[in-house]
Amino acid sequence: MVLVISVCVACDAHGARVSSVSAIESEKAFQRLGDQIEAIGRSHPEFAQEMGVSDLQECMANFRQRGPRGSVPKAYVDALDASVSALSRIAAGDTVGGAEQVAFIRADLAAKCSSRNGPTTAARVIAKLKVQAWSLSGDVRVGGYLVRCCPILLSGDEYTIAFARATDPKRATSEDIPPGLYRFWLERPSGKQIVEQPVTIQSANGKRVDVDLIIQ
Repeated sequence: MVLVISVCVACDAHGARVSSVSAIESEKAFQRLGDQIEAIGRSHPEFAQEMGVSDLQECMANFRQRGPRGSVPKAYVDALDASVSALSRIAAGDTVGGAEQVAFIRADLAAKCSSRNGPTTAARVIAKLKVQAWSLSGDVRVGGYLVRCCPILLSGDEYTIAFARATDPKRATSEDIPPGLYRFWLERPSGKQIVEQPVTIQSANGKRVDVDLIIQ
């Protein structure tokens, strides 16, 4: 069975079900992350270089120039703040698993940086994509599965994004999701989880992107 996830950039508009935060709060989140990245560069230069923190600094510079304007989904800021917390622990000396966490952060930011509202590098970074999902068994669409996802560094009901409808053979279930790196999973109606996999949600240059989530 395969869960097919399609991302449509043309649907970049806030929906009623999406909790959002103000432009001021999102700018503060960008600043917190930028400050923490710079702090690691000063306090752990060798480890920072090994983890590729310089790449994060370059991505943050891109955010400051062409980041989203106006309000953004709360999940967007939650993911940024989770990155701040992970980097803060590393800066404090807790470097166990640090390289993997920074790799997650870099992938999350890269997805956010590359998801734009136009085909040029001067295009504005967008804050939300409409994600459409189907579940397939072989080449046949099947229904009845619940689609869930969560930013890669977060867990718990507070941060879980639940697609509104179960999968359906005749039409996709969809949800508005910020670009980034996520854990996606399917659940049976009983709540039993049957698959989990990291999935990058992004769309560069306004093109449609398809991602397959394989169910063992």
